[in-house]
Amino acid sequence: MSTSTSNVELDLANQALINGLVAEASAGTGKTYSVAALLVRELATKEDLRISEVLVTTFTRTAAAELRDRIRGAAIDMCEQLRNNQAKKDDVVAQYLISTFQHDIAAMTKRLERAL
Repeated sequence: MSTSTSNVELDLANQALINGLVAEASAGTGKTYSVAALLVRELATKEDLRISEVLVTTFTRTAAAELRDRIRGAAIDMCEQLRNNQAKKDDVVAQYLISTFQHDIAAMTKRLERAL
C-alpha cells in the first residue's frame, strides 16, 4: 500500500502519521491491515493519545464495522505479543515495538488496554 501523496511503500514501523493522512489503494492491498497496524502502534507508543481523539473513516457502514473490528483485533493481538515479549514473525509493528521499546512494554500494554 502506498500513501496518496508519494506512491512509496508504506513503512508500518516508521511511517509518520500526520493529520489528514490518506491511504488509497486497490481492493485487497492491505489498507485495513495497515490502518489497524499504524493506529495500534500510535496508541501503544503515545501516552497522550486517546482512542477518542482518532478518526478513521471509510465509505460504507459495513466497511466501517469491519475496520473497527480489525483495529480492535489488532490491539488485542498486540497486547498478547507484548505480554509474551515475543513478536510474530510476520508482525513488523510488534517486532519494532518489542525491539525498540523493550523497557516500556508494560506501559504500552496498559495504553492499549485503556484504548480497548
